[in-house]
Amino acid sequence: MLIASKNDGQPFTLAVMGANFTFTPITRPMIMRARRAARPVLVDGADGEDALDEFGSAVSQSLITEGLIGWEGVALPLADGEECEAPVEVEGVRYRQLDCTPENKALLLADAVIFDALDTAYVAPFVTRERAKNAPAGSSDGTSSRVMPAPIIADSPAPAKSAAKPAPTGKARSKTKKSS
Repeated sequence: MLIASKNDGQPFTLAVMGANFTFTPITRPMIMRARRAARPVLVDGADGEDALDEFGSAVSQSLITEGLIGWEGVALPLADGEECEAPVEVEGVRYRQLDCTPENKALLLADAVIFDALDTAYVAPFVTRERAKNAPAGSSDGTSSRVMPAPIIADSPAPAKSAAKPAPTGKARSKTKKSS
């Protein structure tokens, strides 16, 4: 059974790696735009599994970039002597809070560990939900879950029964007399 779902479109927050990220729900138009954005990866010459991995990463990157609309707790360490308006200090290290801008999104997603964490938290659950709700269902009588017995194959043909009459071949004459 195909299960449709309503998308309420409300942003939601996910806690990832000690920060809070606000995302919009993934929609079909977002997926279409992400696929279009990832198409050049397939044209660039990669083939086989490498191409699929690169295409999947490009789709995820596009979905995360478009869906990520805000965050709290994302910062960069300040270099020695660098100043900012409201630095945050954690365990003796000073940080500059980052605003959620396209440049800072790109900076964050360039880190493989952060990318994988956001992909796992935002994109993977969507894909898993879509696959699960639209997976083919088993047979209603449950036969799909039963183990089928192994076929029995005879080693030799069954012996002929001795009491069996031979089949008519059309060569023998009928034993009944015709009346004229």
